Amino acid sequence: MSKQTSDDKRQEELLSQLSFYGAYHNNPYNQLIHIIFVPLIQWGLILGLNYFGTIVANEFLESINLPLTLGTFAILGYQLYYLYLGEYLVSGTYDIFLLFMLMHANATFKSAGSYAWVHVLWYVPTFLEATRFTEKTSIYLHDATKISIPFVFFRSQILGWGFQVVIGHILIEKRRPALQDSLFDSLIMAPLFTWWEILFFFGYRKDFKAKLDVRIKENIKVLDSGEKLRKNQ
Repeated sequence: MSKQTSDDKRQEELLSQLSFYGAYHNNPYNQLIHIIFVPLIQWGLILGLNYFGTIVANEFLESINLPLTLGTFAILGYQLYYLYLGEYLVSGTYDIFLLFMLMHANATFKSAGSYAWVHVLWYVPTFLEATRFTEKTSIYLHDATKISIPFVFFRSQILGWGFQVVIGHILIEKRRPALQDSLFDSLIMAPLFTWWEILFFFGYRKDFKAKLDVRIKENIKVLDSGEKLRKNQ
């Protein structure tokens, strides 16, 4: 009986977290922008955190692109929290995606930026020829093949947050971003929310989606009334 109670509590927390974030991201075009740019922000965040160096050296983990860095521990924190929320098929599959993202970002950092322009500038043909960065600490001058990891980090954050806030929220959603009311949801729940939206699109868990949509509509009414939205926990 206690296990059932614990599961119910976690699902209620999941509903509360997703419905809070969903109230700020109800427009499908805004959701699409977040689906594209939230992973870019996470990928850049790993690079930025890795710049502080390895916490504990481990030759084997480093050989498989999983060094014990702040970036690795940050992604581990995401993975554990998502598993704690339950719905293991959803959280587990997204955790696998996070693992591959982590390994790719670590490999990019280790090779001083190989192919990073593909992720930072997306489909800009002029820069896709830049396949190698010569130095981890180099500065960007007039050569697209020389770039610093900090520059890649800041570029990914500006691009990712810029598209989400300016285009997604100001122009499309016409509602302030969740960042203003909850830093936790913007940084922690955004990735999981986008994964749920992808699965909903393909018809996954229609019963759960129905419950979530009811909560989101209630939260939107609160926002539209001018009141501050609070989570129902």
